Amino acid sequence: MLSGITIVIISRSDAVAVVVHRALKGRQYALILGLIAFIGLCAFVDLLSLAYLGFKLRQTQSLGAIPVDDLPFLSSYSHLDDMYKTGNVKATPRDPVMQLPFSLTQVDSSAPDKFQKPYPHVFKSPAGLIPYNERRTTITPEISTIAQFFGEDYGMENCTVVLTIPPEARPPKNVQMNALFDVWALDWSRTIDFRRLSWNNKPPRRELLGWFSAEGAPTQQTEPFACPSGTYQHIEVSCRAGPCALDIVASGIKQFTGIYMTQHQTI
Repeated sequence: MLSGITIVIISRSDAVAVVVHRALKGRQYALILGLIAFIGLCAFVDLLSLAYLGFKLRQTQSLGAIPVDDLPFLSSYSHLDDMYKTGNVKATPRDPVMQLPFSLTQVDSSAPDKFQKPYPHVFKSPAGLIPYNERRTTITPEISTIAQFFGEDYGMENCTVVLTIPPEARPPKNVQMNALFDVWALDWSRTIDFRRLSWNNKPPRRELLGWFSAEGAPTQQTEPFACPSGTYQHIEVSCRAGPCALDIVASGIKQFTGIYMTQHQTI
């Protein structure tokens, strides 16, 4: 007689269920351990990456501030080239556009380090000094005039430099020798700080665009040259030969005398 012993009799199906349960439980443990190992490996790789990045940052010099004038110009006429290239879109004919210089000043070879005042002529008012809205084109054997233009319009990318000499600025008829003025394109793609411009630090001359004559037509222009949209065009007008003594003063936005630029349609 057996006492204190309990005998449990299970069926075959229950035994199989117990075995399967233990096998699944073992797989869960293995899966959890695998996930823990994978997460640990990822964390280790991240730590190594952060350490490497910190090491590189210590070796890299910090970037200085980028001057505003050195930033690239972003065109507002995006993808127009692709649209007109297909030939399916025809541009509306446009008349030439005359553009006054954005800035106009002089440089003097007899005072090569001298900066010209941006507003040499001012009006003394009770509220302070007010600069006159005037543009002066002055050319002598020592003094050149530098003008800054900007190609604003898309499809108007063929330009000419124009000189209009008013009657009061033309040489007297008894002058026996004619004065000639060279027109130079300067090698500079950014804006010019005219407050610090002198003969010694002006941009170098890149190309001779043409020349003007003091005794020529009242309005003369150079041969056309490329002026892509969104680019600065810097022009220098200097004395080539003869008694150069040109001094033209213009004011307002409608008086086109002296130096200015004309843009012609290219599409």
